Amino acid sequence: MKKRKSTLVPKTLLHIFIYVALTTLVMVVSLIKMDMVRKGYLDKAFLEVGEKALNAVLGKIDNNGILHGVSYGTPVFRTAEEYKNVPVCPMPYGQSMALMLLAEALNCKKYE
Repeated sequence: MKKRKSTLVPKTLLHIFIYVALTTLVMVVSLIKMDMVRKGYLDKAFLEVGEKALNAVLGKIDNNGILHGVSYGTPVFRTAEEYKNVPVCPMPYGQSMALMLLAEALNCKKYE
């Protein structure tokens, strides 16, 4: 029997995900974790994961409050190389997600 190659997460998608979406991923994961801990769905031990992600995002915010490391909007491309050519620049959606994350971090501090 021929072994079937998994197509669940093609290698190209992994490269794309790691390269383009890292800042977004960090913000979403930390926001979800912090929100779920605050609401009591997750144990407080998970808050540490959210705080690590928060610190990573804080390291991308400059003295003017601009979040760096966000990619320009991306259509669907065929290759990882095309995604690597997408400009990385401050974008409104990135700024908005960072504000949501910071607000949630403040909410979590209120309930500790």
